[in-house]
Amino acid sequence: MYSGNRNVDKAYKKTMTSIVIGAIFLSLTVLLLILGTMKVSRYRRDVIHLNDAILSEDKDKFGKIAYLDALNFFEFATYGDDYGYYIAYDDDFYYLIGMSDKVFDHFAEEFEGKEYLRLYGYTEKIPAEVRGFAIEAINEELGENSVTEDNFNDAFGDTLLKVEKEKSIFGLSGFYEIAAMEVVLGAFSLIIGLILLLTGLSQRKSFETLPVDVREEIAAPETEERSDLKLLLGNRHLFSYAGKIDAVDYDDIFWVYPTQHSTNGIHDYNFLNIVKKDGSKIVCGNSSAFGKKRREQTTDSHVGIMEYLHEKNPEIRLGYLEENLNAYNELVKSLKKK
Repeated sequence: MYSGNRNVDKAYKKTMTSIVIGAIFLSLTVLLLILGTMKVSRYRRDVIHLNDAILSEDKDKFGKIAYLDALNFFEFATYGDDYGYYIAYDDDFYYLIGMSDKVFDHFAEEFEGKEYLRLYGYTEKIPAEVRGFAIEAINEELGENSVTEDNFNDAFGDTLLKVEKEKSIFGLSGFYEIAAMEVVLGAFSLIIGLILLLTGLSQRKSFETLPVDVREEIAAPETEERSDLKLLLGNRHLFSYAGKIDAVDYDDIFWVYPTQHSTNGIHDYNFLNIVKKDGSKIVCGNSSAFGKKRREQTTDSHVGIMEYLHEKNPEIRLGYLEENLNAYNELVKSLKKK
């Protein structure tokens, strides 16, 4: 029990529900992050060797992540201004790999002082125009014409490794590629969770920071309730409990006027604007305006609220009139001077 008023207590409980659901969504985000990380780890563990990719008869073997523990590699052809093709080798075979100059510079620095360098990348079908250059380069390297077009696949296979930086494959961008579903769902649950949690905390604070005497006024028997507008009319305050709770002292109100809201040209709901003497504004009393009967009821309700407020404080300006707008502008000017 928060206040003793059933509808206000229900509104307060909704803020707590929002916090709990927000926390659940954030927990789901953490769970999805863990699942995504496990998926990437498993994917990394199951990456195949380039030689296994070459020997594979799977028609979908291209575009897969593979690795090669290269003892060394040398360039034999270039493509464009910043991409090269290389012959690499390990203890057993020669392979073809391709990489950008930027990636090459990265690995050239890493190679220093190492027996071999593990290269990760994506499997790719060897382009026809590269084969001739590779044959010429390997024969020159071996000092014999042992590799020809006829036995090219015996020497290199049909697959090369398009080398990328390891973090490009298994880092954030690679994480998204491998765990796309977890990333999308995690981002969605993170956004929803933060919205619900922060909104709930803000709304709960508005309830819990009300002074005790103001809170007691909510449950006072003389306080009039307008549940259709989510408003309470107390002896000293107007209370709006749509979402958060606002307690407005009648003596602090400067101007009240109704507003019609339309969506795509359709008049869908009305609300009240309450402008305080400090220049701040509170929107309250939202009510549907669909249909002539409902619209008339809403209008009558808002007129009744404004008349009640004027009875409590005859200095309150009513309606969106030019004289009231001018008075409001003067109020703003005077506040800026302070």
